[in-house]
Amino acid sequence: MQQSFSVNKVYNFKRWSRKSYAIFNSLKIQIRIASLVVSLLITMSIPKGFTQTISTRTLPDECHLDTVDIIGELTPTTASGLVRAIDIIQTVDLQPSCVKSLQNALNALPQIDIRQRASNDIQTDLSIRGSGFDQVQVLLNGFDISDPQTGHHSFNLPVSYNQIAGIEVVSGSASRVLGPNAFAGSINLITPKPTHEFIDLSLNLGDFGLTQLTASFSHLAKKTAHFWSADYGSSRSYQPNTDFRRLGVFYYGERKYTKTEINWQSGISDKSFGAQSFYTPKYPIQFEQLRNAFAAFSIMTKGRISTINQFHYKANADRFELFREGQVEIPNWYANHNYHLSQIAQFTSKVWLNSRFGKSSFALNFRSENILSNVLGLTQSDTIHGIIDAKAFYYKSDSRFYSTFSFDQKMTWNRLKVGAGLMIYLIPQTTLEFGIYPGFDIKYSLSNKVDLYAGFNTGMRLPTFTDLYYSGPSNVGNIYLKAENLNSFELGISTNGRLFQGQFSTFYNVSNNTIDWVRLSDTVKWQPINLTKVISTGIDFSMVIFTNRTKFNVLKGFNVLELSWSFLNKSSSSAMFQSHYSMDYLKNKLVLHANYQIVKQLTIDLRLRFHQRMGQYLNYDVVSGKEYAIEYQPFVIVDARLNYSISGWRLYVDLSNVFNISYFDYGNVEQAGRWFSIGIAKKLELK
Repeated sequence: MQQSFSVNKVYNFKRWSRKSYAIFNSLKIQIRIASLVVSLLITMSIPKGFTQTISTRTLPDECHLDTVDIIGELTPTTASGLVRAIDIIQTVDLQPSCVKSLQNALNALPQIDIRQRASNDIQTDLSIRGSGFDQVQVLLNGFDISDPQTGHHSFNLPVSYNQIAGIEVVSGSASRVLGPNAFAGSINLITPKPTHEFIDLSLNLGDFGLTQLTASFSHLAKKTAHFWSADYGSSRSYQPNTDFRRLGVFYYGERKYTKTEINWQSGISDKSFGAQSFYTPKYPIQFEQLRNAFAAFSIMTKGRISTINQFHYKANADRFELFREGQVEIPNWYANHNYHLSQIAQFTSKVWLNSRFGKSSFALNFRSENILSNVLGLTQSDTIHGIIDAKAFYYKSDSRFYSTFSFDQKMTWNRLKVGAGLMIYLIPQTTLEFGIYPGFDIKYSLSNKVDLYAGFNTGMRLPTFTDLYYSGPSNVGNIYLKAENLNSFELGISTNGRLFQGQFSTFYNVSNNTIDWVRLSDTVKWQPINLTKVISTGIDFSMVIFTNRTKFNVLKGFNVLELSWSFLNKSSSSAMFQSHYSMDYLKNKLVLHANYQIVKQLTIDLRLRFHQRMGQYLNYDVVSGKEYAIEYQPFVIVDARLNYSISGWRLYVDLSNVFNISYFDYGNVEQAGRWFSIGIAKKLELK
């Protein structure tokens, strides 16, 4: 029997409307798009939609939107051609919502566990479906900026949340198209593209001396387009030693020809903060400063055979003070602060073509990671001074280089779409480690509004330099660690209607050689080892009702009602150890969200989060100097926002943690209580 294959093209949408033929007519909605994994290190434009919405009554008949090149595979594709499940956040849709940071935006998704030691995006540890914070890949405009020193630093960005236009989330292993760092999933942060000229300004003031300023500017020259942004944030302590200061600058430029697109981008950031009990409660008055530099270049050609060639570089300088200078007496045994400089350089080349057999994609990737430090690495004969940080000195170092080759094939038969491929991985240094990581995804459309999807994917991750070398008062590294591996299975259904949207998925993950910090008793130090096996099973569920589109009087005034829930269970074959991370996970997470139209331009937004975390932490008694185990307690947090919009201005009042609940994401690090702030924002369209 002869089979027919469809060939997908990439379409760009520059204007969206409410007309009946408009694609994604349900503007500002949750989109659970079935797709293959987001492309490996590729510059992305902004998809539309997410869980938060504002009333369509407040929208003009024609809504401008940045050009949309939806990319959900190894190489670009269309929304209709996607196979694997991807969550897409359009941050403009969150403006009326009580979401004021990247931490808040990601916490809205049921499968994501955000653990913060400090609010306002100062330090974010992210978990997807029970993973560790080192096991999630972070990309900026498609470039992998995951930090090889530690996952604590992966969200050190040259842009603030207000300057991020879109977020894409891949849940589950994605190494076959995203590379080794996508062990448990991936987060891609997308900055605005300069499709038109504008100036965007915002100011936010609040309790504890909170000050946040952001400014963005887009300019279209004769042959090039440019986007600049700058942000500043600071606050006094809401508790002892919780002050912070942040500064970031970012630039993006592009040049488009008939069949060629070139873009270049760069950014720097400087963030310093009091780190109260961040890494040990025994010496609580800690301090950290992080300085970051990023640069990237990409050139894409389009034709029957299309190509992308990309290069990027990132450096992160870290100074950690176990005893903060000027605020605590430093003991004689404490010799020096910790200084680290991690660097990554990566080149990626991709080719894809469409034929009667479907879409075939190929990618070749080379990545170098290294670190200079006075703590991490192997001792060197010479000492290096003053790189980025004038006080820094480095006499230890380590580096690694690896390459990957990826292949992906997509085919379509009527309502059925299938994607399959693999990644071949090689470290040509010392161990000559080699591996093949396959995967496939299937989507079947029951109708235009209902999709079934399933997939099996594999992932791997190298140990961080902290895993390998860190030695401290309560920790010791392990230079014999091996790469960890994950097999990820998923089955789900999604529906996308005008009044109702929902998604339900179940997953089963098996991790081998899992890296976790463990110990046998309270009297020994934590050390990372390769656990034999960790099994994670669970479900993710979300639904949105667009009540402003219904005819029920009881719901009159509500724009949207939303419910999401996740459940997770984990087991380990190394139960004799005390686990510091792997068996410390979010078992139940419930999010309720409502947006209500008070008057024409005034809305109130309410969001409730319930967290039940498994595991224990060792509470430190300052008086006795002893530690004792405490179970994590469940908690409920409510946030609220009043939002008023008129003539392009937005005025908003936020109240975070309305009921002033005391809670912990990490043991001994109490989170902020009730926090009031007020803000104003204005976007000037120049052309």
